[in-house]
Amino acid sequence: MGLRVKILAMLAGAGLVMLALFAFTVVTVHDMAGETRESTGALVGAMADQIREYAYASTEASLKADLKPVSELVTWAREAATNTALYFETAAGPAAKLEGGDVLMRAGAERFFRSSLKLAPESASGMGATFEKGRFAPSLPYYFPYIYRVEGGEPRYSDGAEIEGAEPPYSEEQLETYLSDEIRLPYYLATAPADHPRERPLPTGVSWTLPYVDLETKAPLVSATAPINGPGGLSGVAFVDLSLSGMEALVGKVAGLTPGTATLAFSLRDGSVLSSSGFSREDGFTPTEIPDPERPGQSLIRSPRLGDTEIGREVLRIFGGLGADGTARGAASFRGSPAAVLAYNESGLFGIAAVVPDGELLEIYERDRKRSEDLVGHQRLRLSRLTWTAGVAMAAVAALLGLTLGLVMRSTARLSLMVSELADFAGGVERTSRVSSDIAEKLDGESRGQEETLRGVVGAAADVRGKVRASGEGSRECAGAMRLAEGEVAEGNRAAGAMKESMQAISRATDRITEILKEMEGMSFQTNLLALNASVEASRAGAAGAGFAVVAEEVRNLAMRSSTSSAGAAAMVAEAVSRVAEGTLAAGRLAEGFGRITQVVDDVSVRMRGIESSSEEAAASLGTVSALMDELVLSVRRNDDLARRSRDAAGELSEGAGSLEGAVGSLSRLIAGGGNPAGPKALKRARWGPGSGPGG
Repeated sequence: MGLRVKILAMLAGAGLVMLALFAFTVVTVHDMAGETRESTGALVGAMADQIREYAYASTEASLKADLKPVSELVTWAREAATNTALYFETAAGPAAKLEGGDVLMRAGAERFFRSSLKLAPESASGMGATFEKGRFAPSLPYYFPYIYRVEGGEPRYSDGAEIEGAEPPYSEEQLETYLSDEIRLPYYLATAPADHPRERPLPTGVSWTLPYVDLETKAPLVSATAPINGPGGLSGVAFVDLSLSGMEALVGKVAGLTPGTATLAFSLRDGSVLSSSGFSREDGFTPTEIPDPERPGQSLIRSPRLGDTEIGREVLRIFGGLGADGTARGAASFRGSPAAVLAYNESGLFGIAAVVPDGELLEIYERDRKRSEDLVGHQRLRLSRLTWTAGVAMAAVAALLGLTLGLVMRSTARLSLMVSELADFAGGVERTSRVSSDIAEKLDGESRGQEETLRGVVGAAADVRGKVRASGEGSRECAGAMRLAEGEVAEGNRAAGAMKESMQAISRATDRITEILKEMEGMSFQTNLLALNASVEASRAGAAGAGFAVVAEEVRNLAMRSSTSSAGAAAMVAEAVSRVAEGTLAAGRLAEGFGRITQVVDDVSVRMRGIESSSEEAAASLGTVSALMDELVLSVRRNDDLARRSRDAAGELSEGAGSLEGAVGSLSRLIAGGGNPAGPKALKRARWGPGSGPGG
């Protein structure tokens, strides 16, 4: 099998292996992407179910836990209303029969109410009783005991009617009006309807009012009431007022447990909404306070009904399926989206419903689902790119294989051509080797002549280098002398400058002396003038001023002599100033001359340093030339040696050229796929012989 066939077989095998690897990789990635997509979808779905179930469970647990105080409050209110009714039923008999019994019973009633309210929960805003006219005691026709909490203070107690705008004692008409209003209030009518015969007792039990606004506190209330029966039938009604502010806090807390949750509390009697949180005004669950049409100046709460709204009807439907534990759960539609409703029945009195929208509850789920979809899309894009890349790679590999095969075919063809050319070249090698041997002999002779010539050149260069060194030494000595001269010139220049400055100082001093002499001359003139005036005044004084006139004359003579001396000194100073000015000009010219000398010396010094540097460079260059000459001598000697070796190699090349034709024949058989060619060692022996080679 020839070399060409072997190369083609190897390339084809490598291409098939690469194509198989590409196909396996693409199939594996497709399978992994599918499995990842399925597992991601299952994981996101499981997370959504867990989030939903956790939200429902936490909301239900919070409802049960937070409604426990409400249940306890309802139980307490029922017991308190019943106990109050029984207390007054027991106390009404002695109060009516014993003289002064009404006073004792009123004091006992106050103690009873205070102790009861002290132990009551915070949501119990007040408690009391209302008796119909004369039903408690004949001596006390109007009796309205009541106690209620005051914010930031002690409970307030009253055992008579408190009529707004009136001062006790109240008139009979005022009391009648108050009583007629009281028995028409919601708490009273809840137990004793207006059409009930008063002579007939009512069965013991607790009734609850609808929510209403208290006249005193203006707060929404709900009351538990119980009948008070006496010997003559219905005597009055006992009541306990509960504030709904605690219910509002409970509803708000439950609404804040889960994002988007809306919660409401409602009455199970008529479905009216007591409190809501998380709903908008458009949802229709906001109670409003309106004036009471039957009681001018008072107000009541108009509560929306569950049956008036779509979600309210869904809540009522789910309440119809309450379990044994008083809870229910169902699906509903809230604001156009799926939602879950969690309902709870509190004591058959209140209902609590939490509406949990899936859309807002599962916001995390939606984000994860969106991320999952993005991941799937990203994987699909990657798969498409990978498939496209694999296809391009396969095409590139196929093209590369085709190109490689073409190159192999062309290379083997060219190799065959080169073998034939090599055979022709082998014949020319022998001829060239003989010519090289002749040239080597001539080169040997010429090299010996060059060696003698170079030795003479080296000697001359050494002589020139010595002379240049001597010239450099002289230049350096001259440069040193110039530096000394430069120093002396600089010192003279400084002395001339100092003399110039001294002359300028003398000039300034003479100017000052001149100014002083001028001042003295002025003083002499003034003194002379004063002496003249003194003489005039002395002559006017007559004999008394004769002695003073003599003194004035002497002073005048003295002033004149001082003026004459000042004038002479001024002339001498002017002469000195003129001489100083000439000395200053001479010092300036001397300084300029020294400056020009300094400049010339500096110029000469620079030139001497340049000559010194040039001499040193020339000496260094001659040293380099001498070294190069020595190296050239050595090179000529090496060339002589190489020429001898080249002559010997040419002889050996001539001997090996004959065996090159045999090697070319072996290479030709290797390419064409003939018999076993000789190995590398055999080829070497065939070309050079045992123990021989180029250069020995």
